[in-house]
Amino acid sequence: MKWIPMPEKNTGRSLLSGGSSMAHSDFLKAMIRAHLDGEGGTFRQLALQVAAKEASAGHSRLAQEIRDLVDNAALTSGQQAGRVPPAIKTSIPRANVAELLHAFYPREHMTDMVLSSHTRESLERAISECRNRGVLEAHGLQPRSKLLLVGPAGCGKTMSARVLASELGCPLFEVKLEGLISRFLGETSVHLKSIFDAMNHSTGVYLFDEFDSIGTARGDHTDVGEIRRVLSTFLILLESHRGPSLVLAATNYDKSLDAALFRRFDDVIDFPMPDRANIRLLLDLRLSHHEHEPMNLNAVAREAVGMSYAEVTKAILEAVKGTVLADNRVLPLDTLRKSIRSRKAMVPAKP
Repeated sequence: MKWIPMPEKNTGRSLLSGGSSMAHSDFLKAMIRAHLDGEGGTFRQLALQVAAKEASAGHSRLAQEIRDLVDNAALTSGQQAGRVPPAIKTSIPRANVAELLHAFYPREHMTDMVLSSHTRESLERAISECRNRGVLEAHGLQPRSKLLLVGPAGCGKTMSARVLASELGCPLFEVKLEGLISRFLGETSVHLKSIFDAMNHSTGVYLFDEFDSIGTARGDHTDVGEIRRVLSTFLILLESHRGPSLVLAATNYDKSLDAALFRRFDDVIDFPMPDRANIRLLLDLRLSHHEHEPMNLNAVAREAVGMSYAEVTKAILEAVKGTVLADNRVLPLDTLRKSIRSRKAMVPAKP
């Protein structure tokens, strides 16, 4: 499975009706070939690329209809998250793969997230370059394929990995650190090489979450020899990675990372805590799905300053659940504010 380049130019016309600078006959033939060859993952990826370009051209309704069709087809064939996982083509034994990687197709999209403008621009640039890999390679250029995501917990790093996979129409492979870091001396580096081998055979987004557990600075007095060897192996493998798969490393503790890591990544994307304006946007987004009393959301957002995106979302969900259990159709303002205060009180104070 590979990413098929799509035109970047927004002509305002539907891709399905033609009018693009790219040869759509080749693109349509690729979709038909993938369907006839039974390559469901490739067909799904191509269809989602069509949806993404329709959305960028302003055809949001058509884009959503295409996404719904793809998601419904995935449910029918058992390829949705929580059902049959994506196939992983690699030379390592299947039992080892299950211990190292959790694979699934996410459904989240960029429209489901609230982010700072800089963070969003960085993610959209990575998506654009991956979609247009062929165009860049034709000019001797390489797309971003190695991203380091840094920032406090609950600010969108893991969610962004899901969005990147969904927007690119490919699986997300979450690396299981408990399986990667072996109690047997020397096996961790072997496991790491197996994961990078899988990247060359099964295109997708590969996420190393809580990356500081293996990326700590060499020479750290708390480090052991095995982790130093693992980090050296990772640096070598990352440096040589040129395949179509996207490699993500996410950490809450970027200050503890080895300095050599930063120059190995194509981009370091910061995920800051939300300010009041972004909390207000998040309230608008999450409350749009629930009927609620008239609210001064600016005042509510002011109370939530200091909480992460994840904590604010949890507070909203707790308020909604309390409203449902009280047999009330409308979310009261007091219920939401109490939930935010309660959740905020759980957040550890910064030293």
